[in-house]
Amino acid sequence: MNKLPRKLIQIAFKIVINYIIYFCTMSYRAINIKIRNSISSRVIILFFLFILLIPAFSEKYTNTLFNISADSKANILIVDKSKQMLFVKKRGSTDSVEQFEKFRITTGKVYGNKEKAGDLKTPEGIYYIVGKILGSKLPEKYGPLAFVLNYPNPVDRIFGRTGSNIWIHGRNEEIVDRQTEGCISLENNYILNLAPFITINKTPVIIVDSLENLNKVEYQQEIRMWDNKMQSWSNAWETGDTLTYFHFYSSFFKDESGRGLKFFKNRKKVLEALYEWKKITIDNIVVLSSEYEARVQFNQKYYCPKFYSSGVKTLTFVPVDSAWEIVKEQFTSAVPRVYVNESIKRFIKLWESAWESRNIENYISFYDSSFSAKGLSLQEWYQYKRRVFDQTDNVYVELSSPKICSLEKIIWEVSFKQDYQSDNHNDIGQKILTVCGYPGNFRILKEEWSTLEKNEKN
Repeated sequence: MNKLPRKLIQIAFKIVINYIIYFCTMSYRAINIKIRNSISSRVIILFFLFILLIPAFSEKYTNTLFNISADSKANILIVDKSKQMLFVKKRGSTDSVEQFEKFRITTGKVYGNKEKAGDLKTPEGIYYIVGKILGSKLPEKYGPLAFVLNYPNPVDRIFGRTGSNIWIHGRNEEIVDRQTEGCISLENNYILNLAPFITINKTPVIIVDSLENLNKVEYQQEIRMWDNKMQSWSNAWETGDTLTYFHFYSSFFKDESGRGLKFFKNRKKVLEALYEWKKITIDNIVVLSSEYEARVQFNQKYYCPKFYSSGVKTLTFVPVDSAWEIVKEQFTSAVPRVYVNESIKRFIKLWESAWESRNIENYISFYDSSFSAKGLSLQEWYQYKRRVFDQTDNVYVELSSPKICSLEKIIWEVSFKQDYQSDNHNDIGQKILTVCGYPGNFRILKEEWSTLEKNEKN
């Protein structure tokens, strides 16, 4: 998608290399370095350029897996129908094709992507293994084990592809090319060797007509393309630029309840009006790609004035008019939704306890490095509070009537009535804390204090 033909890239690369050689040669002659052997300057320069460029163009990468900000942590099966091979992306290995486990397979008798039941074609796309059937429950011809794929997947259903019972299974006869009715089949001993690499409902299977190898430069170009796309998507969402945000979504889009793009847009517009701001962070992006679909999975954190959520989001893209558009999104929470007000109250309670305990190191850990109060920096505040703690044996603090409001993105104002009592000082007043961050990582930016008049204390 959106890339120049390989031949054109190669021609452009040769032109650039020749220009570099010419430039280096001219520079070499200009400084009048004398070579004391018979090797020409052009050969020397070309040799060093070759050494520098070997790492970029000798490594081979698959066009099906792109780790943008983290190594893949799960095994991935890649089926190449043209080579009749199945590759296993090993946990923690590099993305080089040569470093995959590989198995001889056989696929559907008919060439092409599966379109309907009975067409004898093996589907192409991104699937998951959703079940396992032991040999005791299988006809003898399927061998000792079968793994069930989730065909038709959501993209297949969008485009009306039909059929069922697409498996990866054993075979009680010699493997030859293209001999199944649509399944992926291995010799019996190989299906048993493959089994340890598979986790039900977690192991993806990418099936392609022909696996394309990329050199390092091409691989990095694909990573930048997907990285830019995902950052643009999250930025449009965060800033409320709905025109740009909706442009990422296909007219084929369905949410997890099967509702279409119109419902999705209306719901997003309501949420945009509901919250003054939001902040979205995404990381650990991994892209699985095939000719017919791409699946992008990443960690997502969502912040707004009312709540915070964290989990894993998966976006499914399909190619539409030379661009990738979203047709499905799924979000799985890593933790239950956290409501900001309750989380801030717990944070203030812990801060109060650290104050009463006079543990200066614990107490100061609640403050941000940019904290200021009474004209004091964090370090000066630390020294001031340390002297106060050293001069006091007992401290009692009671906080009441807290009020919390959001001032701006991930910054809150917390005001409350504070009753302070110690061995040598008692006071009641109104305190205002400016707090930044998010649940589990709040810090105090600023403190303001005003003593209440006698009638206000009562």
